[in-house]
Amino acid sequence: MARHARLPASGAERWLNCPGSVRASEGLGSRSSSFAMEGTAAHYLAAECMKEAMDAEEFDGELIAIKDDEPEFFVDAEMREKAEASGWTVFEVDEEMAVGVQLYLDVCRGIAKGLHSTTEVRFETYLDMSWLHPALGGTADFMAAEPFGMLEIVDLKYGAGVVVEVLNNKQLKNYAVGCLRLYPDCERVGITVVQPRALHIDGPVRRVEFSRAELDEFQVELLEGARATERDDAPRNAGDWCRFCPAKARCEELRARVAVEAALDFDEQPSQLPTPGGNDDLARLLRWAPMIDALLRDAEGCALRELEAGRAVPGFKLVQGRSNRRWQFADDEIVRKVREADPKAETHEPAKLKSPAQMDKVGKAVKKVVATLTFKPPGRTTVASVTDPRDTLARGDVAALDFDDGPDPLA
Repeated sequence: MARHARLPASGAERWLNCPGSVRASEGLGSRSSSFAMEGTAAHYLAAECMKEAMDAEEFDGELIAIKDDEPEFFVDAEMREKAEASGWTVFEVDEEMAVGVQLYLDVCRGIAKGLHSTTEVRFETYLDMSWLHPALGGTADFMAAEPFGMLEIVDLKYGAGVVVEVLNNKQLKNYAVGCLRLYPDCERVGITVVQPRALHIDGPVRRVEFSRAELDEFQVELLEGARATERDDAPRNAGDWCRFCPAKARCEELRARVAVEAALDFDEQPSQLPTPGGNDDLARLLRWAPMIDALLRDAEGCALRELEAGRAVPGFKLVQGRSNRRWQFADDEIVRKVREADPKAETHEPAKLKSPAQMDKVGKAVKKVVATLTFKPPGRTTVASVTDPRDTLARGDVAALDFDDGPDPLA
């Protein structure tokens, strides 16, 4: 079973900025999202590759079962149904996961190879930081320590939704402090983030370096922040770190901040949402859109749990969701009964051509042919931050995309 600290390194950005969130979140344990579990599956694959000295593509098509607070494991197709029925979520190692994990493996192996021959390498290492504060701890994905030299840490971020910045990242600096405790003769620490699926202007691999003096300074901040969470009057502060906070749906500080920053009025008339008065207001609303979306989804989840527990939520109730009919007999029995009613009835859909991604999985020879038979049309025009690495579209480019149906197959 995975080890969890009360003040985990993964949540350092939140509890250092909002010490009061720790106590507010107690007893609100939430199930991991499918995105978080997918990341866990990618980490499990990476650890297995490290352990067996294998490449990620060698696990192509393998199935990984994930469940909260349980050790991950591989399952076969026959076990999959039983695992899912028991509450496990099963992920297949597809091309995207294999490519992303391989990038991480290549970075780690390259770092280890470039250091001294006596370098010690560790992966998926739990850092017990109770020596600094009893509630501190976290798991480092990869570290390589060169005696009296460089300590390198690599962190795999498999998520595609939130871009992770390496500069002044409190989670990564937390890892650095914990790793230095294991290797006190190292004077400098390099931290690399590998995020293969999220676009960043600096690319998928980003690195920053810290001196021991800088990390000693952060260690003081870490201890002060941990102690602040124990105070009865621990302060609450809203910001980007609220997105993954279990207590955000009931946080007055976040509601007030959103109301000010996004110019929203939380009164009893939901139809009276303000219209942005200008482009500056529009930009501010867009910046806060992810936080507003997370706040609303979390509020709905809280309301569901309250109503399921029998506690009233004024103005809302539990209802049965929409579902689709399912067959309750074997296929041959269904066909027989339908044909008895109408001998000419068509009981099966005609075969449908597989998608390019599905066809790729038929085999390597087919995959090569698929590459010559496909094209990738321009994606839908969308709005992105100015820090997004994709090229800016001119007005003429946008118009061209709207009428572009792809290449002429006869040209």
